[in-house]
Amino acid sequence: AEIRARFVIVVRMVNSLFVGSIAALIAIAIAGTAAVALLHGSMKPERGGDGTAALLSSFDVSRAMPVALVTVAWAFLFYLFLFAQSTCTFITYERKRRAQKKNDDNPGKKVTLADVKYRNAGEKINLIANRVVGNYMEQSPMFLASLWLYAMLVSADGAARLGWTWIAFRAIYPIVFTMGPFLFVSTTPAYCCVWYMLGAVTLKGFNTIQ
Repeated sequence: AEIRARFVIVVRMVNSLFVGSIAALIAIAIAGTAAVALLHGSMKPERGGDGTAALLSSFDVSRAMPVALVTVAWAFLFYLFLFAQSTCTFITYERKRRAQKKNDDNPGKKVTLADVKYRNAGEKINLIANRVVGNYMEQSPMFLASLWLYAMLVSADGAARLGWTWIAFRAIYPIVFTMGPFLFVSTTPAYCCVWYMLGAVTLKGFNTIQ
């Protein structure tokens, strides 16, 4: 029974790692292809506010690729955090299960995988993993929206540079999460990237209206 339980855990981990990532890649490929098909051929020449070509000017696939690669990197980092979260859950569950097995003389309610994953029966490592995923999900909509708005209306190359900067600072979030004020080393630059892109798009909008 113990061997079977461990085998089930391994199978679930493999399934979450590989099947989930393949599905994500397929979804990204379909969405990207659809977006390119809808936008291609419907653009009017226009220069970006900083002198560089915006994505909406003479649109072609090559100009979209730098921003598309940033989006793919965002997706990979998201799944990396998800896989780390699942791995931490399984590790904590296995540790607690072994501890309970050693303390058979002190019977009580057995901790289940659901307890660790959904009912706050985890440890500090689970708190970190959960907040890493949660914070990433909270910040992603504004990042993706500002990234593509900036690319389409201001500068595709500039959007790619700011996007990679955002990815880099978000990647260190798990490291600095428990380091007090050093957490702002990850969050503040990422906020600035988003605010800068949104500000540039807003300014361009006002200039266009005037």
